[in-house]
Amino acid sequence: EWFDPLNLIRAVDKLRGWHKNIRLHFLGVKHPNKHIPIPKRAKEAIALAVELGLKDTHVFFGDWVPVAERGKYLRDADLGVSFHKPGFETRYSFRTRLMDYLWAELPMVVSAGDELSEEFASSGLGETIIKADPDAIIGVVDWWLDKKSPPGLLEKFQSKKVNFRWSAVARPLVEFFLNPRSTKGLRGEGFFETELGGMNPAARPTGIKDVVRRVIRKQ
Repeated sequence: EWFDPLNLIRAVDKLRGWHKNIRLHFLGVKHPNKHIPIPKRAKEAIALAVELGLKDTHVFFGDWVPVAERGKYLRDADLGVSFHKPGFETRYSFRTRLMDYLWAELPMVVSAGDELSEEFASSGLGETIIKADPDAIIGVVDWWLDKKSPPGLLEKFQSKKVNFRWSAVARPLVEFFLNPRSTKGLRGEGFFETELGGMNPAARPTGIKDVVRRVIRKQ
Protein backbone atom coordinates (compact mmCIF):
# COMPACT_ATOMS: atom_id res chain seq x y z
CA GLU A 1 0.00 0.00 0.00
CA TRP A 2 2.97 2.35 0.43
CA PHE A 3 3.94 2.13 -3.24
CA ASP A 4 2.90 4.73 -5.80
CA PRO A 5 2.35 2.96 -9.14
CA LEU A 6 -0.45 5.21 -10.40
CA ASN A 7 1.64 8.20 -11.43
CA LEU A 8 4.12 5.86 -13.10
CA ILE A 9 1.34 4.31 -15.17
CA ARG A 10 0.07 7.78 -16.14
CA ALA A 11 3.62 8.66 -17.21
CA VAL A 12 3.83 5.55 -19.39
CA ASP A 13 0.55 6.56 -21.03
CA LYS A 14 2.19 9.79 -22.22
CA LEU A 15 5.64 8.32 -22.92
CA ARG A 16 4.27 5.74 -25.35
CA GLY A 17 3.62 8.61 -27.76
CA TRP A 18 7.34 8.93 -28.53
CA HIS A 19 8.72 5.66 -27.10
CA LYS A 20 6.71 3.14 -29.12
CA ASN A 21 8.34 0.14 -27.47
CA ILE A 22 7.99 1.28 -23.86
CA ARG A 23 6.82 -1.49 -21.54
CA LEU A 24 6.23 -1.43 -17.80
CA HIS A 25 6.30 -4.75 -15.99
CA PHE A 26 5.35 -5.32 -12.36
CA LEU A 27 7.24 -8.37 -11.13
CA GLY A 28 4.71 -9.35 -8.51
CA VAL A 29 1.07 -8.47 -7.88
CA LYS A 30 -0.35 -11.56 -6.21
CA HIS A 31 1.41 -12.46 -2.98
CA PRO A 32 2.92 -15.98 -2.97
CA ASN A 33 0.89 -16.65 0.17
CA LYS A 34 -2.56 -17.42 -1.26
CA HIS A 35 -4.21 -16.31 1.97
CA ILE A 36 -3.00 -12.73 1.50
CA PRO A 37 -5.32 -10.82 -0.88
CA ILE A 38 -4.19 -8.51 -3.65
CA PRO A 39 -3.47 -5.08 -2.07
CA LYS A 40 -5.89 -2.25 -2.73
CA ARG A 41 -3.11 -0.24 -4.40
CA ALA A 42 -2.45 -3.06 -6.86
CA LYS A 43 -6.13 -3.24 -7.76
CA GLU A 44 -6.13 0.51 -8.38
CA ALA A 45 -3.08 0.17 -10.63
CA ILE A 46 -4.71 -2.58 -12.68
CA ALA A 47 -7.93 -0.57 -12.99
CA LEU A 48 -6.03 2.51 -14.17
CA ALA A 49 -4.10 0.50 -16.76
CA VAL A 50 -7.39 -0.88 -18.08
CA GLU A 51 -8.95 2.60 -18.15
CA LEU A 52 -6.03 4.01 -20.16
CA GLY A 53 -5.95 1.06 -22.54
CA LEU A 54 -2.47 0.03 -21.38
CA LYS A 55 -3.02 -3.33 -19.73
CA ASP A 56 -1.32 -6.20 -21.56
CA THR A 57 -0.09 -3.84 -24.28
CA HIS A 58 2.20 -1.42 -22.44
CA VAL A 59 1.70 -2.31 -18.78
CA PHE A 60 1.95 -5.88 -17.56
CA PHE A 61 1.10 -7.32 -14.15
CA GLY A 62 2.92 -10.56 -13.44
CA ASP A 63 2.63 -13.16 -10.75
CA TRP A 64 5.25 -13.22 -8.00
CA VAL A 65 8.58 -13.98 -9.68
CA PRO A 66 10.83 -16.46 -7.83
CA VAL A 67 14.23 -15.07 -6.90
CA ALA A 68 16.00 -17.60 -9.13
CA GLU A 69 14.09 -16.30 -12.17
CA ARG A 70 14.23 -12.59 -11.42
CA GLY A 71 17.42 -12.08 -13.39
CA LYS A 72 15.69 -12.88 -16.69
CA TYR A 73 13.43 -9.87 -16.28
CA LEU A 74 16.05 -7.51 -14.91
CA ARG A 75 18.60 -8.31 -17.60
CA ASP A 76 16.03 -7.61 -20.31
CA ALA A 77 15.06 -4.21 -18.92
CA ASP A 78 16.45 -0.73 -19.63
CA LEU A 79 15.43 0.89 -16.34
CA GLY A 80 14.55 -0.15 -12.82
CA VAL A 81 11.85 1.97 -11.20
CA SER A 82 10.50 2.18 -7.68
CA PHE A 83 8.12 4.86 -6.42
CA HIS A 84 6.57 5.07 -2.99
CA LYS A 85 4.69 7.40 -0.71
CA PRO A 86 6.76 9.35 1.85
CA GLY A 87 6.72 8.10 5.42
CA PHE A 88 8.80 6.72 8.28
CA GLU A 89 8.90 3.21 6.82
CA THR A 90 10.05 4.43 3.44
CA ARG A 91 12.63 6.76 5.00
CA TYR A 92 14.39 4.06 7.02
CA SER A 93 13.83 0.97 4.89
CA PHE A 94 16.55 -0.84 2.97
CA ARG A 95 15.11 -1.42 -0.49
CA THR A 96 16.12 -4.87 -1.67
CA ARG A 97 14.70 -4.21 -5.15
CA LEU A 98 17.35 -1.51 -5.53
CA MET A 99 19.96 -4.13 -4.70
CA ASP A 100 18.48 -6.22 -7.53
CA TYR A 101 18.97 -3.27 -9.87
CA LEU A 102 22.57 -2.91 -8.69
CA TRP A 103 23.20 -6.61 -9.30
CA ALA A 104 21.72 -6.36 -12.81
CA GLU A 105 23.60 -3.10 -13.51
CA LEU A 106 20.25 -1.52 -14.26
CA PRO A 107 19.96 2.29 -14.11
CA MET A 108 17.39 3.39 -11.56
CA VAL A 109 14.68 6.04 -11.46
CA VAL A 110 13.30 5.96 -7.93
CA SER A 111 11.69 8.02 -5.20
CA ALA A 112 14.03 10.15 -3.13
CA GLY A 113 14.14 10.08 0.65
CA ASP A 114 15.93 6.89 1.71
CA GLU A 115 19.63 6.32 2.16
CA LEU A 116 20.13 3.65 -0.48
CA SER A 117 18.43 5.56 -3.31
CA GLU A 118 20.39 8.71 -2.46
CA GLU A 119 23.68 6.81 -2.42
CA PHE A 120 23.06 5.18 -5.80
CA ALA A 121 21.92 8.44 -7.37
CA SER A 122 24.95 10.32 -6.07
CA SER A 123 27.13 7.59 -7.59
CA GLY A 124 25.63 8.21 -11.04
CA LEU A 125 23.62 4.97 -11.18
CA GLY A 126 20.32 6.73 -11.82
CA GLU A 127 18.20 9.54 -10.45
CA THR A 128 15.85 10.18 -7.59
CA ILE A 129 12.61 12.13 -7.85
CA ILE A 130 11.40 14.08 -4.82
CA LYS A 131 7.80 14.47 -5.99
CA ALA A 132 7.02 11.61 -8.35
CA ASP A 133 4.20 13.21 -10.34
CA PRO A 134 3.72 12.11 -13.98
CA ASP A 135 5.56 15.09 -15.49
CA ALA A 136 8.60 14.61 -13.27
CA ILE A 137 8.71 10.90 -14.06
CA ILE A 138 8.34 11.55 -17.79
CA GLY A 139 11.27 13.96 -17.87
CA VAL A 140 13.69 11.64 -16.08
CA VAL A 141 12.59 8.37 -17.71
CA ASP A 142 12.67 9.92 -21.18
CA TRP A 143 16.27 11.07 -20.65
CA TRP A 144 17.45 7.65 -19.46
CA LEU A 145 15.65 5.77 -22.22
CA ASP A 146 17.36 7.97 -24.79
CA LYS A 147 20.79 7.65 -23.17
CA LYS A 148 20.44 3.97 -22.17
CA SER A 149 24.11 3.66 -21.26
CA PRO A 150 25.89 6.96 -20.55
CA PRO A 151 29.71 6.83 -20.77
CA GLY A 152 31.30 5.19 -17.74
CA LEU A 153 28.04 3.77 -16.39
CA LEU A 154 29.24 0.16 -16.35
CA GLU A 155 32.38 1.12 -14.47
CA LYS A 156 30.30 3.00 -11.89
CA PHE A 157 28.15 -0.08 -11.30
CA GLN A 158 31.15 -2.36 -10.95
CA SER A 159 32.79 0.03 -8.51
CA LYS A 160 29.66 0.30 -6.36
CA LYS A 161 29.04 -3.44 -6.37
CA VAL A 162 32.28 -4.04 -4.51
CA ASN A 163 30.93 -2.11 -1.52
CA PHE A 164 27.90 -4.39 -1.21
CA ARG A 165 29.53 -7.81 -1.42
CA TRP A 166 29.02 -9.98 1.64
CA SER A 167 32.74 -9.81 2.35
CA ALA A 168 32.43 -6.01 2.62
CA VAL A 169 29.11 -5.51 4.39
CA ALA A 170 29.78 -8.24 6.96
CA ARG A 171 33.33 -7.09 7.74
CA PRO A 172 32.46 -4.80 10.71
CA LEU A 173 30.39 -7.57 12.29
CA VAL A 174 33.10 -10.18 11.71
CA GLU A 175 35.77 -7.90 13.17
CA PHE A 176 33.63 -7.26 16.24
CA PHE A 177 33.00 -10.95 16.83
CA LEU A 178 36.66 -11.79 16.45
CA ASN A 179 37.61 -9.01 18.87
CA PRO A 180 34.72 -8.57 21.35
CA ARG A 181 34.83 -5.38 23.37
CA SER A 182 32.80 -3.60 25.98
CA THR A 183 29.97 -1.27 25.02
CA LYS A 184 28.38 1.02 27.58
CA GLY A 185 24.70 0.39 28.06
CA LEU A 186 24.79 -3.11 26.58
CA ARG A 187 24.32 -5.37 29.60
CA GLY A 188 26.64 -3.05 31.49
CA GLU A 189 30.33 -2.34 31.04
CA GLY A 190 32.57 -5.34 30.65
CA PHE A 191 29.89 -7.70 29.32
CA PHE A 192 31.91 -8.89 26.36
CA GLU A 193 35.14 -9.13 28.38
CA THR A 194 33.61 -11.12 31.23
CA GLU A 195 30.95 -13.10 29.40
CA LEU A 196 32.82 -13.84 26.17
CA GLY A 197 36.33 -13.84 27.49
CA GLY A 198 37.42 -10.98 25.28
CA MET A 199 40.25 -10.02 27.66
CA ASN A 200 41.44 -13.57 28.20
CA PRO A 201 43.40 -14.90 25.17
CA ALA A 202 42.91 -18.49 26.29
CA ALA A 203 39.15 -18.04 26.40
CA ARG A 204 38.85 -15.85 23.29
CA PRO A 205 36.28 -17.23 20.81
CA THR A 206 37.81 -19.13 17.92
CA GLY A 207 35.36 -17.84 15.32
CA ILE A 208 31.98 -16.30 14.59
CA LYS A 209 30.04 -19.50 15.27
CA ASP A 210 31.77 -19.83 18.63
CA VAL A 211 30.81 -16.25 19.56
CA VAL A 212 27.20 -16.71 18.46
CA ARG A 213 26.86 -19.94 20.42
CA ARG A 214 28.19 -18.27 23.58
CA VAL A 215 25.88 -15.28 23.20
CA ILE A 216 22.84 -17.51 22.64
CA ARG A 217 23.65 -19.59 25.73
CA LYS A 218 23.77 -16.43 27.84
CA GLN A 219 20.36 -15.10 26.73
